[in-house]
Amino acid sequence: MPESSTPECLSPFEALETAWMAENAEEWEYRGLMLQTLTGFLHSVFEAVKGTNLQHGLAFLPSDLADEMDWWPVDRPDEIISWNAGEKKWSVLPSPADDPCLMHGEFWMLWVGKRGTGMVLARRDQPANPKRPLGLDIWHLRISWSPLPITDALELFRNCFTVEHPVIARLNKLERDIPIEYGPEAEVMIARLQAALQMAGHMDPQGRTNTSEYQWTEIFNNIQLEVAWHLYSDRLLPAVGRALHRGLGYDFIDVHIFNRLGSRFEEFLSWHENLTGYGKDLNIFIDKNAVKRLLEVGRPRIIQMSKTQGVLNPHLAELAGLQEGLLIPLVHEKKVQGMIAMYYTRPSGFHEADLERIGRIGEIIARSIENSNAHEDMRLMASVDALTGLSNRRSFNEVIEKESHRSLRYRLPLSLILIDIDFFKAYNDTNGHLKGDYLLRDFAAILRKMVREEDTVARYGGEEFAIILPHTTADNAYAAAEKIRRRVEETEFQDMDSQPSGRITISLGVADTDGSIEDYQELIEMADKALYRAKETGRNRSVMYSPELASQSA
Repeated sequence: MPESSTPECLSPFEALETAWMAENAEEWEYRGLMLQTLTGFLHSVFEAVKGTNLQHGLAFLPSDLADEMDWWPVDRPDEIISWNAGEKKWSVLPSPADDPCLMHGEFWMLWVGKRGTGMVLARRDQPANPKRPLGLDIWHLRISWSPLPITDALELFRNCFTVEHPVIARLNKLERDIPIEYGPEAEVMIARLQAALQMAGHMDPQGRTNTSEYQWTEIFNNIQLEVAWHLYSDRLLPAVGRALHRGLGYDFIDVHIFNRLGSRFEEFLSWHENLTGYGKDLNIFIDKNAVKRLLEVGRPRIIQMSKTQGVLNPHLAELAGLQEGLLIPLVHEKKVQGMIAMYYTRPSGFHEADLERIGRIGEIIARSIENSNAHEDMRLMASVDALTGLSNRRSFNEVIEKESHRSLRYRLPLSLILIDIDFFKAYNDTNGHLKGDYLLRDFAAILRKMVREEDTVARYGGEEFAIILPHTTADNAYAAAEKIRRRVEETEFQDMDSQPSGRITISLGVADTDGSIEDYQELIEMADKALYRAKETGRNRSVMYSPELASQSA
């Protein structure tokens, strides 16, 4: 697993630079703010580590932070503590009296847990300017999840102790237990630590009320630049999240796009991001009447996490530590596009005066969604067969080329079924083109119902259809083809008594590849040869491609 996206060396106080330089701020205010922010962050780190189902680990707390950390598990600072998995508690590690204590002035933790192995180091930077107020000390943070940096750090730690020190054995054990790779649950820890950093970055003693007009303009511009150029919804919604996180911050966000606003709203697309570190599938539900009122009024609203405010599961919000929510309607020129709900583990600091500006942000995003929807509609029109609603030949070519490349790269099975409606020309000539169109639509509806979600059904041309089946062998594709053939044969279509057999029937050709075909056209030709054999040998049957068909055709 790659290392956390959190920068290697950073300060959670960068957002406070303007507050540090405030002329009316006294040195004690600096000092109090810095310690409050740092200890709040380290507390979040500690709580996150406890949530890893800790197997064993080591930690050290310098004495000048101990007074600010009443949550620390041991009442003696400047001591190395270790986790006892059997007793499930931290305990002081005995240390020889003549062994100098390690790394005074630094906070560090190393651990192995069921959700991964990690390391957090907080090192105070030496001030370049001796006159700088004490509260402006910068703490550089190092957060690592990759085996190599942690292994390197362990070696440096060992060099800080004499061989007899009991911490050496613990470091060796920790190194032996470091996994080569981390599972996806390690992302939970990363999310928790990033959430802690974001929380620290939002601690602004001046409050949001003093955010200047210039800063709001910068937020508007950044959001507009972030979302303006995304024409695909699957890319637009994460971009909206990034832009809002940079401008307004959040600990949990839900972005919803609605189909229409009426007696009820119909959601057809959504995206969320959870930075609380609680629950992989956390969802906060808002009462539909509250949403309807929000969208009709068209103005952002600050809510508390209670049922009276429209939150349907406040208990889950409480478990995740969420205290306040910000609901933003996405409305542009009275046209409702959706809504955004952002939640915070602390008071957001927004006031009524901010809501008008936040509403403008909602308008910017709504306009981008409207542009994206228009582009999606045009793209859909260009890729869908107007008569049947299936993918058209152009879309079919794009999908089979993509799936063929995937099959070739990963040696995955891929099957193709080509289908022809038997004696369709005779049906068309006898009953008229309008009845022929009805038959094509009815047949397309049967195909849609009988394929998997990952399969692609296309109108290949005229009365010919195609089904692309990823991760499917020829045997399974043949079984699917036969199931479709029997269903069609048993279906009562209009005017089918005009057909030679008195029924509507189909012929099917099946071909597959195990990742050995480099050109998708070859797979199409194989299925086409099998289809030709099915028609040649009496129709109303499925034929699987075999090399003999190629030699006979030649």
